[in-house]
Amino acid sequence: MSNWIVGNARLFQRLRDGHGTTIRTYNKVLQWFSDHWPEDLDWPSDIPRPRKSKKKEQFQ
Repeated sequence: MSNWIVGNARLFQRLRDGHGTTIRTYNKVLQWFSDHWPEDLDWPSDIPRPRKSKKKEQFQ
């Protein structure tokens, strides 16, 4: 999934292993989830949600 979002197939594994990421990558991932979040599912209350992008791109 992270390969679709940011072109890095190991991103989530690296985060699980305790490594970090850049703020640019973090923002890109957060934006992707905001744009693709199911309408019938509540966004997590402890994570500020960015506004949806004007142009929603599939798997990018």
